[in-house]
Amino acid sequence: ARFNEREHYKSVAGILSGAGQTPALAADFDFSYPKASFSSKAAIAKLGVKLETTFLGTYLGAVGALQTNALKQPVARIAASEAEHLGVLTQLAGGAPFELSFPEALTIEEASNALDVYTS
Repeated sequence: ARFNEREHYKSVAGILSGAGQTPALAADFDFSYPKASFSSKAAIAKLGVKLETTFLGTYLGAVGALQTNALKQPVARIAASEAEHLGVLTQLAGGAPFELSFPEALTIEEASNALDVYTS
């Protein structure tokens, strides 16, 4: 999943750079996590489910919001990869890996609000 996320970053950074924007870097954020987020394998999986649910929803929302058709396919492919991550983490957290037929798409505001919990 880490390898996938790095590849996703490269892809999105390329899209942003191509549009004349500067991609964000990890150093641009101060990350914080709820207490005990990394205290056990189950806690890590539970955190992963929350994050991957947000990431999947963010990419699904982006596909619908993109105006440039050439960008829709790469973003949809990232969403598919995030769904794979979510399925594995959900199973590790004790849930069923195939629950939703239609995962929720998030608006940029909803995605930002969901991620505010982990950044300051």
